[in-house]
Amino acid sequence: MTRARNISRILSAQEISGDINLSGIVTATEFYGDGSNLTGVGLTADTSTNSLVVTGISTLGNVTAGVATANQFSGNITGTAATFSGNVTVGGVLTYDDVTNVDSLGIITARSGVSIADSIFHTGDTNTAIRFPAADTFTVETAGAETLRITSGGDVGIGTNNPGTTLEVFTDDDTDISGNTGTNNTNSILRLFNKNGSDGTGVNNYTGIRFDVANGARSSAYLNYVRTGDNQGAFLFKARNASSSYPELLRITSAGLVGIGSATPTFTADILSGVQNTGANINNPSQLSVTGPNKSLTAGGANVFINSNSDLAADTGGSIAFSGRNTTSSTNSVVHATIKGAKENATSTNGNSYLAFAVQNHSAGALVERMRITSTGGLSLNNGELIERVKITAGKLSDNTNIDLENGNVHHFTTQETTTSTPNIRVNSSISLNSVMAIGDTISVTLITTAAAGGYSAQLTIDGSAVTEKWNGGSAPSAGGSSGNDVITYQIIKTADATYTVLGNVANFA
Repeated sequence: MTRARNISRILSAQEISGDINLSGIVTATEFYGDGSNLTGVGLTADTSTNSLVVTGISTLGNVTAGVATANQFSGNITGTAATFSGNVTVGGVLTYDDVTNVDSLGIITARSGVSIADSIFHTGDTNTAIRFPAADTFTVETAGAETLRITSGGDVGIGTNNPGTTLEVFTDDDTDISGNTGTNNTNSILRLFNKNGSDGTGVNNYTGIRFDVANGARSSAYLNYVRTGDNQGAFLFKARNASSSYPELLRITSAGLVGIGSATPTFTADILSGVQNTGANINNPSQLSVTGPNKSLTAGGANVFINSNSDLAADTGGSIAFSGRNTTSSTNSVVHATIKGAKENATSTNGNSYLAFAVQNHSAGALVERMRITSTGGLSLNNGELIERVKITAGKLSDNTNIDLENGNVHHFTTQETTTSTPNIRVNSSISLNSVMAIGDTISVTLITTAAAGGYSAQLTIDGSAVTEKWNGGSAPSAGGSSGNDVITYQIIKTADATYTVLGNVANFA
């Protein structure tokens, strides 16, 4: 101590260059010096107006303060079992070295961050932790095992330490996402969102879910939603095929149209194989359309199959029903008609079958079969009228000798016949009668002419080849009727390939 001022019982300041030995109490308002060799002194200091400067290491008993704010600590503060009962503010970096634990009874608040070398774990449960295993990566562990990881690329893995997508969940059990959406059908538990574009833009933006059958497998499938316009969109179902592409297999539009094989369905259910057709049926669509390549009538293929899986028995097969409303006072509907293709017998491997047509009969109160085509080619009618359409030609037979049976089996010529003629019987210009008739088949053809004495037919050709007729009465006609109508009937029986027996008859009706 170089100087003491206002020491009790010393009236003025004294400069003392030597030692002062006192056996009593020294009370002073100020001491000047570096504090060295000042021992055994209980210190009570008020530094509210002055600075406390300690250049060495000071070991103190207790420092009691409310809020202690220091502009600078140039040395060390060492506290043995020290307690800070107020707030401690550190403007720089607080470094904590060479100790085992930091124990806080309250909340530790770090305003700019906490630097941790390895992990944060729960007291008493050290196998539950947040770890930092690599740069820009952290994990969550429970029961000593990693359950969640966020990688440096921003991918999140649950149950996997190597997520390959933004979110990858791996588990051996079912994964449930549950919530309470209430009764509002527009609420959702999970939302998939493509942020490209905004309302009114972003047409053809996609969002979706991918399905893989095994880890790393490429046999994937997709469920996508695509925005096709303002307030319009469609669900798409895609699956990987053998050529490693992902064709669209099914589409459901926001208009309620379903396309199978069609990306532009125009029907309620639009099933397409190949290229879609155009035309009036597309512009005025029905509820169901099936479009595909041509199928042979007799090869067993078809564009639509109506199957029955009942046990083998007679009359088992597929059927189609046609129904509609039957009253004006309700929406109740009845079946108006059915078409059924079924087995004629109960014999295994015997494929004989029939095609039957039934209609609703009000007096009977049930469906009644009205027509059946049998496996042998028979046609049976049940209490019905057989009405055949007549092909009427405004001309003479001699000017229209090609009789195309696709237009009907009865042909009426309204102009008076004045000369002889040789009719040619065929299906049409491209299809021969021989190609559609089997050996043993017969067909009847009737020609009605406007009669005149000079107009008659004594010779017939089939598919352009002459045949010999057998005429009723034993001889061919040599003249026509003088008035009225002549009716010529040919009964054609196929006896061999392109070989026929033709029975002819002519009658005049005046």
